[in-house]
Amino acid sequence: MASRILRGIGLITAVVAFASTASAQYSGALPEFNGPESVQTFPQTFAVGTFTGLPTGSNVLFAEVSGYFGNSTFHNTAPETVFLSGIAVAECGSIEDWCTTQGRPWSYVFGSSEYATLVGSSTADLTVRQNGDVTIRLGATTLDIRYEATTTPEPTSIALLGTGLVGLVPMVRRKLRK
Repeated sequence: MASRILRGIGLITAVVAFASTASAQYSGALPEFNGPESVQTFPQTFAVGTFTGLPTGSNVLFAEVSGYFGNSTFHNTAPETVFLSGIAVAECGSIEDWCTTQGRPWSYVFGSSEYATLVGSSTADLTVRQNGDVTIRLGATTLDIRYEATTTPEPTSIALLGTGLVGLVPMVRRKLRK
């Protein structure tokens, strides 16, 4: 009886250890951005930078991008829309929205329907569409993704799984004899 209980506990432990998952984190940052000063026609789109090393194909649990309109050199910015991988994540819509003294923080939390866009490639491009006169200025921009990472079984976990499976053999034989 005790050996049955021990075999059952061994099997459960092995399966749990073998199939365990853990939460992992991706964090990336892009430096401040100053757009060109000689833009004459609007709207016009500019590449700000690319986040690299994204967890492709992962099960995303949470994702957020954040930054500032304006930067440490100039606190104001032109009317603009910020995009990450084609998803509009922030907008400074009119001259009244300009950040004239301290800059204005913005952040965007991605919905679950947008996760596939983030992890469909190992990179995510940040672009900005200038919608009016003056220069585009962005502070540092960060991207944080929390995702499910499947752990690779280590030798101990595989040994536990094997022990649990070996423990099942006598139980199966007994049932087949009956």
